[in-house]
Amino acid sequence: MVLSEKRFAVQRILENGEIHFYDDIVCAMKHSHSPDEGKLYVRPDGDEKWIPAEEATYESGLRTPMNSGFGAVKSKGPVSFQEILHHYKDHL
Repeated sequence: MVLSEKRFAVQRILENGEIHFYDDIVCAMKHSHSPDEGKLYVRPDGDEKWIPAEEATYESGLRTPMNSGFGAVKSKGPVSFQEILHHYKDHL
């Protein structure tokens, strides 16, 4: 997959070492993997280092490639990974 905006990019690393890239956090959650298959990583805006998605905080209301509106941020954002997961659980 070609990522349209690297600042919202997410990667899922499967236990077999396979890596899948996504345009934003909700796109990764909606993919056909089960939520416990592999681990999600994000790069908070302004940072090049990948961190576990559940350790990041997020801003909402952003213009993201897949229109989820959520992006990981370096400073403490108002939205947690668990809140995003809870918000979208019925749509996954």
